[in-house]
Amino acid sequence: MPRAVLVSATLLLLCAGCVSYSNLPDAIRVHGSIPQNTQTVSIQSLPMKRGAMMNVEDPLDPPLLLARSLKEVLARKRPGWKIEIDSGQASPIRSDIAVRAEIVEVDGGSAGARFWIGFNAGAAQSTIRVSILDRAGKELAVAPISHSTMCPLGWCTDSNKMMIQRNLQSLAEEVAEFVVNPSEYEKRKEAR
Repeated sequence: MPRAVLVSATLLLLCAGCVSYSNLPDAIRVHGSIPQNTQTVSIQSLPMKRGAMMNVEDPLDPPLLLARSLKEVLARKRPGWKIEIDSGQASPIRSDIAVRAEIVEVDGGSAGARFWIGFNAGAAQSTIRVSILDRAGKELAVAPISHSTMCPLGWCTDSNKMMIQRNLQSLAEEVAEFVVNPSEYEKRKEAR
């Protein structure tokens, strides 16, 4: 019986969950703060450019996944905000602020490397450029944010599609932190 427990514990460690982390490939620019009376927010998730998605075996729509995840996270963080997702166009702003997200790159990584090697090999990665605009279309803040999701130990059986979905959910959490208070977000990132 103890041997079975040892084998189970070892397998559990080897199959441990994925880990995510964010970084800023370039500097954040904050030109103004989010208006205190903000009640309506539109999320404008722009279409991806050709070639921006790599290593994905199943079709998926990263801009829509990111927009839905961001709406969900922002609704939790700011329950008083009415949040809508605009179509995939940079449309005129009809809300107090607009969050414009352009996915620059989505890479599902390597399922084989995650399974056989582990130790952060085969990570899924996403990079976006997110802008916050006021009702007049003036840019309040902009940040490029990159996010990686990896399996720290190996034997990770998640598909690239699952890794991208998890990666975009974590990325939405990071973007929401930026949207809620760009200046505070910038200070925290500079402190790291």
